[in-house]
Order: sequence, then structure tokens, then C-alpha cells
Amino acid sequence: MKKILLVALWFVHSSLPAQSWLEQAQSLTDSGDVMGSGAILREFIAEHPDKLYDLSRAYFLLSYDLMVAGDYSGALEANDRSRQIREELLTGEEEENYMRAGAIYLAMGDYDRAIDFLLQAKRLPIDDPHIFSLIDGYLGSAYLELGQYEKAEHHYMQSLETLRVEMGDDHPDVAITFYNIGRLYWKLKDEEKARDYWDGALGKAIGADNFLLSGQLYNGYGEWFSRANPESAAGFYDDAYSTLESHYGKRHRETIRTRINQARLFISIDSLDIARRYLDEAIRSEQGDMPAQAAPDRLLLATALQLRASLALRADNTAAFQQALEDSRAAIAAIESQLSVLLGNNTRLQLLQLSRQCYASGIESAMLLYEQSGDKQYADQAFELSERGKAFVLRADALALDALADSYPQLSSREKELLLQIRSWEAELAMLPQHEEGIRALADARRALQSFADSVRFAAPDYYRLRWNLQVAAPAQIQQSLDPETALLSYFIGDQNYYVFAFTRDDFKAERLPIDYVGFKKPKNAKILNLMAQADPAPGTGAGTYSKYNLGGGLPDMTTAVTGFVEGVKKVNIDYCIFYGHNLYIKLIQPVISVLKKKKHLVFIPHDILWQAPLEAILKNAPEESDDSKDKVGFDKLDYLVKDYTVQYYYAATAYQQHQRGAAPSNLNAFLGVAPVFDETAGTGYIWESRQFAFDSTYQSQENLRSTVTPDGRQFQALPYSAEEVTGIARQFAAGEQQSMAMIATEASEAEFKARTDKYRYLHLATHSFVYTANPALSGIAFAQPRQPDATEDGILYAAEIIKLKLPGNTVILSSCESGAGPLYAGEGLLSLSRAFIEAGAGSVIGTLWKVYDQPTATLMSAFYDDIIKGKSEAEALRAAKLKLIKSKQTAAPRLWSAFVQVGR
Repeated sequence: MKKILLVALWFVHSSLPAQSWLEQAQSLTDSGDVMGSGAILREFIAEHPDKLYDLSRAYFLLSYDLMVAGDYSGALEANDRSRQIREELLTGEEEENYMRAGAIYLAMGDYDRAIDFLLQAKRLPIDDPHIFSLIDGYLGSAYLELGQYEKAEHHYMQSLETLRVEMGDDHPDVAITFYNIGRLYWKLKDEEKARDYWDGALGKAIGADNFLLSGQLYNGYGEWFSRANPESAAGFYDDAYSTLESHYGKRHRETIRTRINQARLFISIDSLDIARRYLDEAIRSEQGDMPAQAAPDRLLLATALQLRASLALRADNTAAFQQALEDSRAAIAAIESQLSVLLGNNTRLQLLQLSRQCYASGIESAMLLYEQSGDKQYADQAFELSERGKAFVLRADALALDALADSYPQLSSREKELLLQIRSWEAELAMLPQHEEGIRALADARRALQSFADSVRFAAPDYYRLRWNLQVAAPAQIQQSLDPETALLSYFIGDQNYYVFAFTRDDFKAERLPIDYVGFKKPKNAKILNLMAQADPAPGTGAGTYSKYNLGGGLPDMTTAVTGFVEGVKKVNIDYCIFYGHNLYIKLIQPVISVLKKKKHLVFIPHDILWQAPLEAILKNAPEESDDSKDKVGFDKLDYLVKDYTVQYYYAATAYQQHQRGAAPSNLNAFLGVAPVFDETAGTGYIWESRQFAFDSTYQSQENLRSTVTPDGRQFQALPYSAEEVTGIARQFAAGEQQSMAMIATEASEAEFKARTDKYRYLHLATHSFVYTANPALSGIAFAQPRQPDATEDGILYAAEIIKLKLPGNTVILSSCESGAGPLYAGEGLLSLSRAFIEAGAGSVIGTLWKVYDQPTATLMSAFYDDIIKGKSEAEALRAAKLKLIKSKQTAAPRLWSAFVQVGR
């Protein structure tokens, strides 16, 4: 009925003054009807192009509606148009637009850009104290998410003071600011202050009939007391539920969220029947009779389904495991369908974290059924879910880099229109969950998106692959892709267990193992025994101190083993390399050693934290050490995995299977080498101010900064041996009468590299790379810096640019620092530069997991290319080069050779 009335109103709008249009749009926005408001604003914009001032206001209001609907690019575009008009008219209202841009980036999870725009807004003259308070409030929230609590406190307090002095203590934003300050002190573990501010917020919310904020605060109290006083927590959750249900109904997302919170509380005190009842109610309220992928809030539904699956896994019977598998698959269907409308970094990371839990529950259910029944179909299902989990992460990462808009502008534009409709209806249903017309409209919008996806499956397969394709290879297909000398080992890391799927051409083995699996004999090495037996060591602060690893408990779990091994390798500690390296061999290789007989090549499909470890450096044996110092074990004597096998990595087994069917690139020149050098003579290392944000200590580790830029952040650190490395390799190819090119110093520009990426079989980059943890799309590779700050290319090839390159299956060698590493979030693999090149079409990428030294790298690369020219495969050549360094005591430490890993498409 509401929509019919709105349509009728449109016919009289032409006779209304502009202010009436805008007031009516604002009224609809306030009621939660962003679809209706957006329709009015778009019609006003179309019919009144000459009313510039009102047009600027309409665009500004539209930007808010689009932001609420989750169309962040559309919101930014509308806000920018509003700002441009205001600047032309000299209205002096541009601070609103900079504030809005900051709010949009805050909603996207891009906190550094949010801060940039908000600070710019604050530098402008501001007459309205409410806007001033909002800017400070947004700044407080951005700094809070970045963990900069002192700055967050400063801006929240400024916002609160402005509101109370200028707007009065009863202004509704005072309660919200109290709530945010309480969140800040909660994170600072100052419970007394947090409670004071939350009590203040609750009093004001109740007094102003702000029932939504009241319910959220009761939920916050419930979470607060859930560990120390479950009885009090249950009472607060009851208050939250009664407040929300009585004013918004059972189907409102906050009401459903409260039921889920209650279920978590009762799970924690082992009242499982009550928890299950609450979860059943939450699932019925969210899903109704619809399939999981059609639910209004699919993330909330997936959360409830995953929790119910985890409850079923506590039982020890086949029926419960079947229910857990069914619930896990329904949760997975919900999150996979949600990925198609993914907008914003916050939502993406939330989805990735939840996805790991859903896939892990499904894999655990299938493996328990396999162990009970011996039916291989359950092992197949477990592997399929593991592969789907990895494909999900790959797709989410590709979407985060937004590689489609430039390559497919029309398809991308049409899809964004469909997504806007979906997000708008989702936003409206969050406020009006009982609105039957909205429920039908949301279902229609989702069907329209599915029809669009079906239409582009064959018309634009690359677009479809990046946006919707989650097809995975079956175990039989993986086996068929393997030659008789190759084995593929795929892993999935859960919270309590991890899973190993081992493939050869003739065999498939699936293992479920506890995360602290220790199945091996007592080592003979006295130092290793001492490490296992020692109590908590005293805290230490010096280089090479490993006091943070508590070995008093005996053998480590998976996380401790990987972390300890990587630290031991990077800090050249042989005892830690032996202890943790052999423990990882026990965990990762020993359970499936029977399938590795007579194999020469290993293909690893890591998951989660395993991406941080160079698995070719783990140790088959922990050597027995003699008391005679002459017989002391050195790094050159260790039994590394690389001594027995070539090692390659792939992001998914399906990717390996598909890669084996592809043809190698032909008709390409041999070698393109790039070395900007960055010394003072070349003058290629100065970093212009517009690029210095990427090297702020807020976003970069101190280790990364020290080896990438000078202490003042103005200059890239010189790489004096990189020119010799690249020119030497170019001469190797030239001696073999193969076409090669070396771009050194000023010649090593970003533009010249981009122009040649499709012309060479090997692209070799000897330069700096960096990981931008706040926004992985802005991780990049440094080229010769331009002479002018406004050059067309800025001298940094960002991950978001890499994925848009057109690579014809060639090989990229990133002889740069941490090119294969990246931020590791819960539920996903490493967001690395290697992955960006793979998505751009590279056949394989050889990258580094940590900072590497110039001279050993030059030695390794020279040996690698020497064998490539002789006709060896890349995997064989890389193994031979590593073995060459291991033979010499001076270069045998894995710190010098194991950072280089080969990742296939």
C-alpha cells in the first residue's frame, strides 16, 4: 500500500516546490524507505537540471540513501557531484561533502581514506556545530577501528563536548556518542568507564524512546557479563529481546541477532537444549519457508546455521552428523550467494571470517561420517567443501581488487544497478521486516541478478569466472591431472582439527587430525629434548630471543609450530628450525607418507597460516647431535624436504587441475628484467608526498619500513646489486641466443613495464614491494619514481592495477621483498602480490615470503635461469638453485633460499 501511495504522489510532484520534493525524500529516508527516497531524488534530478542549489542538495541526500543501501561507488559519485556544484556556486557547504565521503569510506572499512576526507572537512570553515560534532564522531570511529585509541578518545570527547554545549544534553546523538565512547573503553578493558558511558547512553535512549539503541545496549551488556556472570548476561539479553521484539517484531535483524547471542551464552554454559531452541527460532524468523540463499539477511542466517551445526557435532551419532552437514551446506549456500552482492571491506572481512567457520563445520561433519561409515563419498564431500572454501576466498579477493569495471564497463554498470536494487530492499527490510511487498521485491531483484549471471556465463566467461564461478574439481579429476611422479597435498585448518587430502594418480587419502597432533617418536637431539622440557622461560628483549614460545607443554599446536618455524628460519636459529621444522613434517607429511613412495614432485595447496611457511624447508628428520664440537650439525647437513622433491604451491587443487590442461605461452621473447636500483646517482627513489601514505607506520610493520624506505620516509632504500642481477641474467639469455631486455634505473618505469608485459616469457622484477595492511588492493611494487609528482604513472604498480594487466600465461619472478606474503585475515589466504599476478593471467609466480638479501638472491637467480636456459622446468630449476645454496655453509641457512616459492595459477 505504501508503494502505491508513493506512485500516486509522483504525479503531483511537478507542481510542488523543490523544497517539498527534498523534504519528502528526507522523510522517507528517516522512515527507512531508501528506495522510495532515491526514486524521488532521481526524478527531481532528471526534471530540474537548472535548479543548481537544490540539485546539489538532492545529490547529497541521494549519496546517503546509496550509502545505506551499500552502493558505495554510487554514493561517492553522487556526493562528488554535489560537491562540484557547491564549489561552482560558492555555497560554502563543501564540508558536508567531505564529511559524507569520510562516512562512506568508514562504512567500506577503508579507514585511512575516511580519515583523510574527515580531516579535510575539519580544515574548512564550519558554521553548523552539529556537522562539526559528526566529523569528530566519525574520526573517533575510524581511529577506533585502526586501534589508535588515544586519537579515538580525543575525537569522541570533542564530539561529545560540541553536542552538549551547542545542541543540548538531550540531542539524540549524545546517546550514540556515549555508546561509542563506551565501546572504546570496552576495547581498552576499562570496564568501569565503559559501564558509566553505556549506562548514560541507555538512560538517554530510553528517555528518547530510541528502542533500537536500547536493544543494542542491552546486547552489549549481555556480551559484557557473559563470561563473568552468565545469569546477569541472560537477564540483559532478555531485556534486549523484549524491547526489540515488542517494537520491531521477531523478524527484525536485531531481534534475531539477540536470539543468536542468547544461544552463544547458553552454549558457553553447556545448556545446549536451550541454545538449540533459540537457534531454531532465529533460523525460522530469518529464513521462513525460503531457501537459505533467499533469506533477507544471509550473514545472520549463516551464523545461526553454523552455530546449530556446531551443536550437532557435539553429539556422537550419525543422525547428528548428517544434520550438521545439512546445516553447514545451507550456511555455505547463504554466504556464497551473499558474495555476489559483496560491497565494502568490512562486510568482506566479516564474510570471510564466517565462511571459514561454515566450511570447517561442513568438512568436520563429512569427515566424521566418513570415519564412521567408511563411505568414500563423504571424503569426496569433505574435499569438495575444502576446495569451495578456497575458491570462495579467491573470488572475494578478486572482487576486492575490482578488476572488472575497466575491462567490462557495460556489464559492470548493469550489475551495479541490479546490486543497488538488492541492497536497497535489504536495507528497507532491515527496518520493515514484515513488509510483504518488500520481501517479494527482494526475491525478484535476486532472480534478476541470477538471470543476468546466466546471460554472461558464455558471453563473457572471464567476467563470470571472477564474479560467480565456484565450480571445483572432483577428486577423480584431480587424480587424472597428476603424472605418475607427482603427488598433491591439500590442507584445511580448522579450530580444533586440521584435514589433509593427499592425491596421486592412483590413490586418494583423506585424514582428520587434531590441531596439536604429535604422532612421532621421542627425538634424540639433546637440545630439542631440552626445548620440549623447559618451563616458561624468563621474558627477553634481545634479538634472537624466543621467550614468547612456551615449550613447557611439550609439542606445539599447528599455529605455534608454523610461527616458531618461520621465526627460526628468519632469525637463523638452527635449534628452532630443527624443532619446529620436524614437527611440521610430522603434522603435514607423515600422516600421508604412504602415498608419496617413488614421487619426485610435490604440489602443496596450503590453507590459512600454512601460507606463511616455506614447506620445502621442513625437516624429514631431527638430527642426533654429538657432544664433539667438530661434529656439530650445521644448516647444510639438515634433511630438508627440498632434497627429496620439487615443490610448487597452488591456491586450490582445482586451479592445478585446470592449469595442467592449459597450453604454455608461445611466440614470446625470453626475458624482461626490471631494476630501478634507487641509488642517489640514478635519482629514481624519491617518494612524492602523494604516495607517502603507503609507508606510514600505521599500516606497515617496522621491519618492512626499515628495509623499504629511508628513515624519513622520503626515499626508497637503494638496491645496489639489483642492476648486476638483472643484467647478468639478460646476458645469460643472450648467450643462449634468446631475446632479452634489461630496464635499469630510470628506464625501469611503470609505464614501460606495463607496455611490455605481454611480450616476454619471463618478467623479472628486482625491486621493493610492500604490503599495505589497511587496504590490500594498495599493496604494490616500486618502479623508478617519476621526476614530477603529477606524472601519468606514479611509479608504484598497485595490486589493483596488477590484476588488470593482460598476461598470456607467462612467468613472473618477484625478486622483491615479501611479494608472496600479505595480510592474513581469519578465513582467507594471504592477500599477496603473487595472487594479483595469477588473477591477471600469469602461468606461475615466483615470489618471496620475507625480506631477501641482494647477493644470495643474485646467486640463486643466476643458477635458476642457467637451468631454465638448459631446458629444465621452473620447479626443477628452482629446486636445483636452492640445493646449490644449501651445499655451501655460507648460504645453507634457509633464511637465504627458502623465501622464494613458486605459486601456480
